Amino acid sequence: MAKILSHERRHGLVTIAGVCLFLATITWLVFGRTLRYDFVNYDDPVYVYDNPQVTGGLTAHGVIWAFTSGPANNWHPLTWLTHMLDYQVYGRNAGGHHFTNVLLHTIAVLLLFLVFAQMTGALWRSAFVAALFAIHPLHVESVLCDDVDLVCVRADVQTDAGDAALCAFAPGLLAAGTPAKVVSAESKRKTGPSATQFLAHHAINS
Repeated sequence: MAKILSHERRHGLVTIAGVCLFLATITWLVFGRTLRYDFVNYDDPVYVYDNPQVTGGLTAHGVIWAFTSGPANNWHPLTWLTHMLDYQVYGRNAGGHHFTNVLLHTIAVLLLFLVFAQMTGALWRSAFVAALFAIHPLHVESVLCDDVDLVCVRADVQTDAGDAALCAFAPGLLAAGTPAKVVSAESKRKTGPSATQFLAHHAINS
């Protein structure tokens, strides 16, 4: 019996890994082309290559500036910090900055799949939702815009990744210290939705 369960567990992990590989592949097939593109003269000068705080790299002064300033009528220090780090690593090589955008979007896609699969137990439906999220036209502006990647919209990509990560870790934090137990479908209907189900419902409808 133990061998059967072990085999089923290995098979499940292989399936999940295969789905993750598929999701990462379609994301990079759609958005990977942006690595060949340059900056655009829209918001990229303000956010990246004409911003002395960003071009100075990740420094103590830059960190303070990111948290205490609101250039471009926005306050998103994490976005500024990632741009500083990118410029320190890639310089003015636009492909490197675009790489970070696509990488963040890929992380958000994989986290979304894993979170929904864990919350619902519906592996293939979770995979479909994540695939739709990965290549949905709604994300064109965040990762790819008119075949030219706009680095300046990284805040949207970071928000997606952050929301997915929050959903991934919140159920575990809420359940910390609570003994695991098996609950029948009938008792679930009587006691109402769990915290995990509530978070999943909120994430879908927010």
